[in-house]
Amino acid sequence: MTERFIRWLEREMLKRDIGTNALARKTGIAASTISYWLSGKHEPDDANIDSLAVYFGMDRRSIYEFLGRIEPTQLVDLTEAEMDIIARYRSLSPVDRGRFLRLAEAFAPYQAEQEEQPADPAALKP
Repeated sequence: MTERFIRWLEREMLKRDIGTNALARKTGIAASTISYWLSGKHEPDDANIDSLAVYFGMDRRSIYEFLGRIEPTQLVDLTEAEMDIIARYRSLSPVDRGRFLRLAEAFAPYQAEQEEQPADPAALKP
Protein backbone atom coordinates (compact mmCIF):
# COMPACT_ATOMS: atom_id res chain seq x y z
CA MET A 1 0.00 0.00 0.00
CA THR A 2 1.38 3.36 -0.90
CA GLU A 3 1.54 6.15 1.60
CA ARG A 4 0.17 8.49 -1.07
CA PHE A 5 -3.09 6.55 -1.21
CA ILE A 6 -3.42 6.51 2.57
CA ARG A 7 -2.74 10.28 2.81
CA TRP A 8 -5.18 10.96 -0.02
CA LEU A 9 -7.96 8.88 1.55
CA GLU A 10 -7.42 10.42 4.99
CA ARG A 11 -7.48 13.93 3.48
CA GLU A 12 -10.68 13.23 1.51
CA MET A 13 -12.39 11.83 4.59
CA LEU A 14 -11.26 14.82 6.65
CA LYS A 15 -12.52 17.29 4.02
CA ARG A 16 -15.94 15.67 4.20
CA ASP A 17 -15.79 15.27 7.98
CA ILE A 18 -16.56 11.56 7.79
CA GLY A 19 -15.06 8.62 9.59
CA THR A 20 -14.53 5.04 8.52
CA ASN A 21 -18.06 3.95 9.39
CA ALA A 22 -19.69 6.83 7.52
CA LEU A 23 -17.54 6.20 4.44
CA ALA A 24 -18.50 2.54 4.63
CA ARG A 25 -22.21 3.39 4.71
CA LYS A 26 -21.90 5.86 1.83
CA THR A 27 -19.85 3.55 -0.43
CA GLY A 28 -21.10 0.11 0.53
CA ILE A 29 -17.57 -0.95 1.47
CA ALA A 30 -17.07 -2.73 4.79
CA ALA A 31 -15.67 -0.47 7.52
CA SER A 32 -13.08 -3.14 8.35
CA THR A 33 -11.87 -3.07 4.74
CA ILE A 34 -11.42 0.71 4.87
CA SER A 35 -9.55 0.34 8.17
CA TYR A 36 -7.21 -2.17 6.54
CA TRP A 37 -6.48 0.33 3.77
CA LEU A 38 -5.79 3.11 6.25
CA SER A 39 -3.41 0.87 8.18
CA GLY A 40 -1.63 -0.14 4.98
CA LYS A 41 -2.52 -3.84 5.32
CA HIS A 42 -4.57 -4.12 2.13
CA GLU A 43 -5.28 -2.24 -1.09
CA PRO A 44 -8.71 -1.69 -2.60
CA ASP A 45 -9.79 -3.97 -5.42
CA ASP A 46 -11.23 -2.66 -8.69
CA ALA A 47 -14.83 -2.71 -7.44
CA ASN A 48 -13.88 -0.71 -4.35
CA ILE A 49 -11.89 1.74 -6.45
CA ASP A 50 -15.01 2.28 -8.54
CA SER A 51 -17.05 2.91 -5.39
CA LEU A 52 -14.49 5.41 -4.08
CA ALA A 53 -14.32 7.18 -7.44
CA VAL A 54 -18.09 7.56 -7.56
CA TYR A 55 -18.36 8.76 -3.96
CA PHE A 56 -15.47 11.23 -4.21
CA GLY A 57 -16.56 12.37 -7.68
CA MET A 58 -13.31 11.62 -9.40
CA ASP A 59 -11.83 9.55 -12.13
CA ARG A 60 -10.68 6.09 -11.04
CA ARG A 61 -7.34 6.57 -12.85
CA SER A 62 -6.37 9.09 -10.16
CA ILE A 63 -6.92 6.48 -7.46
CA TYR A 64 -4.80 3.98 -9.39
CA GLU A 65 -2.08 6.63 -9.53
CA PHE A 66 -2.31 7.16 -5.76
CA LEU A 67 -1.96 3.41 -5.32
CA GLY A 68 1.08 3.36 -7.59
CA ARG A 69 -0.55 0.80 -9.89
CA ILE A 70 -0.10 3.01 -12.94
CA GLU A 71 2.28 5.79 -13.71
CA PRO A 72 0.80 9.24 -13.63
CA THR A 73 0.07 10.41 -17.17
CA GLN A 74 2.65 12.99 -18.18
CA LEU A 75 3.29 13.78 -14.54
CA VAL A 76 7.00 13.10 -14.44
CA ASP A 77 9.09 15.22 -12.07
CA LEU A 78 6.16 16.98 -10.41
CA THR A 79 6.25 17.94 -6.76
CA GLU A 80 3.81 16.48 -4.27
CA ALA A 81 2.01 19.85 -4.18
CA GLU A 82 1.62 19.80 -7.97
CA MET A 83 0.33 16.22 -7.85
CA ASP A 84 -2.16 17.32 -5.20
CA ILE A 85 -3.40 20.15 -7.44
CA ILE A 86 -3.87 17.69 -10.30
CA ALA A 87 -5.73 15.23 -8.09
CA ARG A 88 -7.99 17.98 -6.80
CA TYR A 89 -8.63 19.17 -10.36
CA ARG A 90 -9.61 15.66 -11.38
CA SER A 91 -12.05 15.47 -8.50
CA LEU A 92 -13.93 18.56 -9.76
CA SER A 93 -17.15 18.38 -11.72
CA PRO A 94 -16.89 19.28 -15.42
CA VAL A 95 -18.43 22.70 -14.69
CA ASP A 96 -15.95 23.39 -11.90
CA ARG A 97 -13.07 22.18 -14.08
CA GLY A 98 -14.07 24.81 -16.65
CA ARG A 99 -14.18 27.50 -13.95
CA PHE A 100 -10.80 26.43 -12.66
CA LEU A 101 -9.23 26.56 -16.13
CA ARG A 102 -10.67 30.01 -16.79
CA LEU A 103 -9.28 31.21 -13.48
CA ALA A 104 -5.86 29.71 -14.24
CA GLU A 105 -5.82 31.35 -17.68
CA ALA A 106 -6.75 34.71 -16.17
CA PHE A 107 -4.03 34.35 -13.53
CA ALA A 108 -1.26 33.32 -15.97
CA PRO A 109 -0.41 36.82 -17.31
CA TYR A 110 -0.26 38.19 -13.76
CA GLN A 111 2.03 35.33 -12.69
CA ALA A 112 4.32 35.83 -15.70
CA GLU A 113 4.55 39.55 -14.91
CA GLN A 114 5.48 38.79 -11.30
CA GLU A 115 8.19 36.34 -12.36
CA GLU A 116 9.74 38.89 -14.73
CA GLN A 117 10.12 41.57 -12.07
CA PRO A 118 13.25 41.32 -9.92
CA ALA A 119 12.57 41.01 -6.24
CA ASP A 120 13.07 44.22 -4.26
CA PRO A 121 15.10 43.24 -1.14
CA ALA A 122 13.91 46.40 0.67
CA ALA A 123 10.28 45.34 0.23
CA LEU A 124 10.99 42.06 2.02
CA LYS A 125 12.16 43.73 5.26
CA PRO A 126 9.63 43.72 8.10
